[in-house]
Amino acid sequence: MNGSEAEKIEERYLPSVETAKIIIKEYFEQHHGEIIDYVDLVNALDLPLPLIVQACEQLDQEGKIAGVD
Repeated sequence: MNGSEAEKIEERYLPSVETAKIIIKEYFEQHHGEIIDYVDLVNALDLPLPLIVQACEQLDQEGKIAGVD
């Protein structure tokens, strides 16, 4: 496998919402007390915004995070 093939495989990987929720919850735990917005999460986690929004909405509904600005 050459470099471009590896890049294509990496580009296609998109975690599930459940995996994104775990990643985001861990981020919130590591940054407890900080105000976190969607831009912070996109920049820190390198996940697509729609996935982050969906995962955060579910975490908020489950009472696992206080919400995102």
